[in-house]
Amino acid sequence: MGRWDLDRKPTHEDLSMAFLELASTQVKSAMQGENLSDERIKSLTENVVFSLAMMFDQGKLRVSGQRYRPALTFKTELGDPVLVSGSFDLHDYALGMVELAFEDEGGDE
Repeated sequence: MGRWDLDRKPTHEDLSMAFLELASTQVKSAMQGENLSDERIKSLTENVVFSLAMMFDQGKLRVSGQRYRPALTFKTELGDPVLVSGSFDLHDYALGMVELAFEDEGGDE
């Protein structure tokens, strides 16, 4: 994935987009070999990755009476956290990152 070799320190947003592309690739790979058409695999991948992104954007859960919201966080290999800088909605990038995952394999979609 050479597109993620940036000329600057990656932002939380960059890492989030790379995560969505990786998730897209993993979901797509899991479905290949399941006797589904390429169009169906792409459609299912879009649904799964968009739903995952929406869980991070708007998800809420309750455990032991306490409410929590999921958060996508990153750290370097040394364990240093990557701080969130600004706000954005992950689901806004979900379908574009699925598209990138499908472009890598087949060329022109």
